[in-house]
Amino acid sequence: MDSEQTYRIHLRSDEFQFESEIHATQVDREDGWTVFWNGNDVFLRVRDEHIVSLEHLV
Repeated sequence: MDSEQTYRIHLRSDEFQFESEIHATQVDREDGWTVFWNGNDVFLRVRDEHIVSLEHLV
């Protein structure tokens, strides 16, 4: 099993702003999306245009 990592993410669009720490086993970037995984399951997909910052903490 992949080890869980912690990321700090800051998202913004015209409708919302969101900041949080996210725990994921893998993060992929593909076709303008950032995809967060927990094992074999995707639990969050975010359009890259909405990501203000993404920092790998641990």
